Amino acid sequence: MYPGIAVALIALFFVSPTHDVATAFKVAMAALGCAVPTFFQPFIQRRWYKIPARFVLGVGFGLVIGAAWLLPNTLLGWAIRAALVVTTLGLGTAALRLRAKRLDDPCKSCPWGTFPVCAHNLPALRRIREQQGPDPFVDSLLAELEPLAPYPPRLGETPPVPRPGQFQFHAPPPNL
Repeated sequence: MYPGIAVALIALFFVSPTHDVATAFKVAMAALGCAVPTFFQPFIQRRWYKIPARFVLGVGFGLVIGAAWLLPNTLLGWAIRAALVVTTLGLGTAALRLRAKRLDDPCKSCPWGTFPVCAHNLPALRRIREQQGPDPFVDSLLAELEPLAPYPPRLGETPPVPRPGQFQFHAPPPNL
């Protein structure tokens, strides 16, 4: 998203359009058009779509900033700036609500707990217990998850493979 903002602002700087309401209106309409792909993101859960959609959203934010910059410093200009801010916030809120409704959480109805504190991590929790000794929190987690050990989580699916940079349980606690 941030590269899109940068591209839009740099493009507006080099094009240097006139500072009037008509030009600002055209730029603001282009910014609204850039928000359209964002509303399809919750339905198209593919990386090939998400990356360009977020870039275009960044371009839209850059164009909103540019439209506000192009407006004259008059009462009408400041009223239109306020309308731009309200419209941008409204579209952002609508997009986040849509995303929250369509959020795909595989742990939501899993009987083996919610990641990272689930039966997938039972071996990691046992290693923590062995390495660090008694800990009331880890002991309570183990007491809850041990009865699930004979049953494979997610009906036989293999546990998720940790990727580089992903949170791991085996990290030592911070020294206080």
